[in-house]
Formats: sequence, C-alpha cells, structure tokens
Amino acid sequence: MKLRTRKGLTLRQLTRFSKLQLYRLTQLSIEIIERAVGSTRAHREYESILASDVSSAVIVKELEEVRDRYGDARAPNHRRVRRTPA
Repeated sequence: MKLRTRKGLTLRQLTRFSKLQLYRLTQLSIEIIERAVGSTRAHREYESILASDVSSAVIVKELEEVRDRYGDARAPNHRRVRRTPA
C-alpha cells in the first residue's frame, strides 16, 4: 500500500521531485560561480598584460601603426587636442 499526499503524489515521487529541484538550483549556482570566476581570471590577465611595461610599449607601438596605416585624413590633429580643465 502506497501512501499518497494531498496532491496524489507518493512519498517517493515527492522525494525525487525535491531532489530534482535541488539539483537544478545547485547547477544554476555552479554555473553562475564558474562564469564569475572566468570573468575574474580574464580581468586579472588583462590587468597583468597592461601593467607590464613591455606590453604597454608594444600596445602603444601597434596602435600607432594602426593609426598611421588606417588613420582618417579628416582628423589629422587628434593628438594635439587639449582638454580644458573642468
């Protein structure tokens, strides 16, 4: 004889249902944590690359090469723009 709840479910069905819900919540939490950790790692990696003097020099050189190769003739004085103090 199986015991039934008010909704007509057996205790075994209720147990499985609650375990499934718990599994789904756990999986969702794990995915959120994994995304956050991945994002943090990428951020730290970018910071370390940008903090390196050698990397900074290479980045500046490559950006200048891109500017020289693909620069817009309509804005030749973009380096000379000065900011006014606020």
